[in-house]
Amino acid sequence: MNVLTIGGATQDIYLNYTGSDCMAINKQGVTSSYLLFEAGEKVEIDSIEYKTGGGATNSAVSFSRLGHKTTCFCTLNDDAAGASVRADLANDNIDISLIAPCHDHPTGVSSILNSLHTERTIFAFRGANGHLTQEMLPLNAIKQSDLIYITSLSHDSAKLLPIIVDHAS
Repeated sequence: MNVLTIGGATQDIYLNYTGSDCMAINKQGVTSSYLLFEAGEKVEIDSIEYKTGGGATNSAVSFSRLGHKTTCFCTLNDDAAGASVRADLANDNIDISLIAPCHDHPTGVSSILNSLHTERTIFAFRGANGHLTQEMLPLNAIKQSDLIYITSLSHDSAKLLPIIVDHAS
């Protein structure tokens, strides 16, 4: 099966930290947990990991590992984060030829803070993900794919959903 994934791509930076304090607050029968840091505090983390994330890339890796010929369509800058995402996808045998260059906005990056309590707090910078345009869409690839998996389309990119669906059908 020939699969095309469409959506977001980010470089995920995992900040592993086991020293945070948590506070639970009950409001109207719902308990919410909060990580606590002193304002202005310099926090030493335990380790850092760089990985590729985003809906289009994560699903592309899944389809490829299931044995499907997979192409990923997203937009990346030519910066270090974009190069890392491209390399990770290529290492998973994913066709990256349709990745659209975005020169005006950096590649999306998420900083993910893991806590001792296995909760994650994510600081998301959408970057290039929010700037897919109709001109970037790989319309022939959309028509020729056996399966199209559309994931998160951020900001203005979300306006492309009806166009993608029209070409897919």
